[in-house]
Amino acid sequence: MYWRTFGAPRRNRAIAVLERAKQEGWLADDVDCAVLVDMMVGAVLHRLLMQPGEPDSDEM
Repeated sequence: MYWRTFGAPRRNRAIAVLERAKQEGWLADDVDCAVLVDMMVGAVLHRLLMQPGEPDSDEM
């Protein structure tokens, strides 16, 4: 239920934004936008789950 209501629509919007960037030449033609979204979300989740707390200036 959560995935259909919140997760999938947000993921689909992110993919659409990246597809538009690809069409406008900001991304290479062979970029898989769905994989790119998953990679970005994975990096954010890793940071949130594995390194809790505020990042310091060295991490930025």
